[in-house]
Amino acid sequence: MDLWHDMKSRWDKTLSSQPRWDGNRLTFTINTEGKRIPCAISRSALQSLSGQTHVATRDLLDRFMGSRDRIEEIAARIFHVTPEWVSGPVSIWADDIDDPPPARVVEVGPKVNPTGACNNGTPQVILV
Repeated sequence: MDLWHDMKSRWDKTLSSQPRWDGNRLTFTINTEGKRIPCAISRSALQSLSGQTHVATRDLLDRFMGSRDRIEEIAARIFHVTPEWVSGPVSIWADDIDDPPPARVVEVGPKVNPTGACNNGTPQVILV
């Protein structure tokens, strides 16, 4: 029984992570900060990514897969600037393609110079 439940759970997760066209937008999930975040990208955003004014419905998934890394990066940026009280999927619109939110700045500890000596405790900053 536990094996069946585990296999079904994995299958459900695999299916839910697959991008799908729902008639208005393409839905997908990203993993960030240990969470699965539901997301969606509009047709106009996919068209903007491809540089075309029209993309046939049958070609939308191919456009998504070809730009998936960039799309997921934009979705993660939007997720990190969205207040917690906002519900629903992270949505990517055409304007987000050309003008995405800034990368998040994370302090990870004292900056270390190439010799391995600490640089006066100045925090090292990484853009994510």
